[in-house]
Amino acid sequence: MKSIKPFLILIVFAALFYFYFAVSFKPGTENSTAPSLPPLKIACSAWPGFLPAILASEKGYFKDAGVAVRCEYSQNIRQQLLDFGNGGYDGAGFALGSLISLYSKDRGFSVIMATDYSMGADALIANPPINSVRDLKGKILLINLGSYAELFIDLALERHSMNRSELTLKSWNDENAAVEKVLNKESDAAFLWEPYASMAMKNGARSIYSSRDMPGVVTDVFAFRNKIIKERPDDIKKFVECWFRAVEFWSANTEEASLLIARAIESETAAVSLAGIELCGPAANEKAFSKTGPGGEKNLMSLYDSGKLYIEHYIKLGIYKENIGIEEILNPAFIKK
Repeated sequence: MKSIKPFLILIVFAALFYFYFAVSFKPGTENSTAPSLPPLKIACSAWPGFLPAILASEKGYFKDAGVAVRCEYSQNIRQQLLDFGNGGYDGAGFALGSLISLYSKDRGFSVIMATDYSMGADALIANPPINSVRDLKGKILLINLGSYAELFIDLALERHSMNRSELTLKSWNDENAAVEKVLNKESDAAFLWEPYASMAMKNGARSIYSSRDMPGVVTDVFAFRNKIIKERPDDIKKFVECWFRAVEFWSANTEEASLLIARAIESETAAVSLAGIELCGPAANEKAFSKTGPGGEKNLMSLYDSGKLYIEHYIKLGIYKENIGIEEILNPAFIKK
């Protein structure tokens, strides 16, 4: 019996070793302990054209696609632009003109997608009795200086045979504060976008000129930091696909989608209205990233042509010291079939 005991002990150890090996080294699980990538940190503002990210998150599209995304919502889009320029976000949506302005200081990002065309949702909002751009002569106009709004204002004035010297421009840093200053008559007018334009108009102000009068001048886009584009191209591709899926759902189920988004950002449903906005799906993005019209004429619905217009304008304002190619900023790789 004494000779059998060591043999039994040996068998027990062998069995335990086999069990440990079988559990720890299952085929196909070699990477199971590899660290997972952090969620893509995305900036989402109150502009409805940037909210498909919220909808995609609420509908579970990102989860289904296997990409982790953290959407951070804020009403202060100006601060988000500064934070994005400082690397605080992996990706964010802004007006093309604002990103081109930022590019003069920070060249660490690329525009990868058009999110929407503003067709009335950006507007010059004024107090009565101001009824037209010409009526702004001698008045105070609030504007987000250093952004796409400057080109809009200069083009609007030029089309009405006016220039900046005929009115007083004052900058603002907060959208809600700009609305309050107009309503409190501290300013005669302001350049606002939705949902802030509607907030002012519900309280007596009126739209005297809007992005509908200048199609393509106000185009909104989504950008990612170049570091993320290099390190995580597959995740960005999935992000874009989920975004387009959300755009399709919102377009087909307007009320349901708007309600989901409003609940997620704790806002009124009216604040996420698509009125005055044309969301860009895959087909619209193909056109947005086309360089010229069929006859070679300038096409402001193209990011290349509208982008060149902004660069030329910023050179005149001194924001750019030298010309740059819009091709440096645009990266169509993620929307091409």
